[in-house]
Amino acid sequence: MWSRTRLRLLLFVTIISIGAGSLSKAAADDEPSPNDPAFKVLEVWKASSLLQFPILRLAVAESHIEESAKRKGAEFLLTYESELRKMVADAQKNPASAGQILEKVQTFRHQQDPQMLALFTKEQYEEIGKRNSAIALQLTALSSDPQSVLTTVNKSLKLTPAQKEKIDPAVAHLADRLKSFKADLEHANDPATRIKKAIEGFESIEAAAIEVRSQLRQSLAAEQLKRFDSAFSSGTANDAKEQAGQPTTGRSE
Repeated sequence: MWSRTRLRLLLFVTIISIGAGSLSKAAADDEPSPNDPAFKVLEVWKASSLLQFPILRLAVAESHIEESAKRKGAEFLLTYESELRKMVADAQKNPASAGQILEKVQTFRHQQDPQMLALFTKEQYEEIGKRNSAIALQLTALSSDPQSVLTTVNKSLKLTPAQKEKIDPAVAHLADRLKSFKADLEHANDPATRIKKAIEGFESIEAAAIEVRSQLRQSLAAEQLKRFDSAFSSGTANDAKEQAGQPTTGRSE
């Protein structure tokens, strides 16, 4: 039996680890209580899983499935994400209502997830799931240390000067965004501001990492792209860290 739980595990690979250390620090100082409106806003955002949608859209677009299935998936995901973003925005505008909005988000996702699962066949889910996992690992590696990733890619794939020239600006932007994210959190003087800056930072870092990945994929030759993708296809975070030149945990995560 191909359970809903398994399908959701396939499709909803999260990269919440992007900036996770910074979010922990953001919440550690003057941490709000679970009843604090600022905490509830964060809970609404986490429940919405907004970081997952750009990855899913890329996974659907890049998977080897029928174009009609890609179109249906892309349209559904765009509408789904748009509605969740409206709920998160409502919680940010009126933190006092975040508790009720959290319930609304959870109910909405419970209703929408089965409809999304019904869009694809088992084989299509498997294909999208594999692609989703690889993209998540790539973005996690890039958002951990983009300069190290570029150095590793340059060394292993032997980038040409023209390729590096195209990729370098996006990598520099991501590195700057990571640095400014840390500064934003350090200068936030209260829990509500820290959480707001953390949410904004997560999403901007993800967008910048996606842009680096896009520039890489546009710049690489076919054989280079194949090698780049295969480096992140085994499905463990340790593999991604090793390819990025980062320390591993010694086990699969």
